[in-house]
Amino acid sequence: MQKLPIGIQNLKKIRTQDCIYAEMPSNLGRLDLLVQVSGTTYIIELKLDKILEEGVQQIKERQYYLTYLHQVQRLAIVGLNISFEDRNIASWAAAR
Repeated sequence: MQKLPIGIQNLKKIRTQDCIYAEMPSNLGRLDLLVQVSGTTYIIELKLDKILEEGVQQIKERQYYLTYLHQVQRLAIVGLNISFEDRNIASWAAAR
């Protein structure tokens, strides 16, 4: 089995039902990441040096979650704030 370096561009299906998608289109824009793992779907919005709640707020305002409400057991909305200086996650917020 071929080992791939870890990175978004190399992510494949982890298991049959577990998937990671980047730049998922919707009628009001594109959500940054959609992760489906063990019956839970995570809608993730990435922000660079922004206010912490801005990612969660964008998901709610643009209603990225509506497409997945009827398809999943659990749905989580996550906003990640990335620090340009530290090149790491500076803060995060979640909502259901």
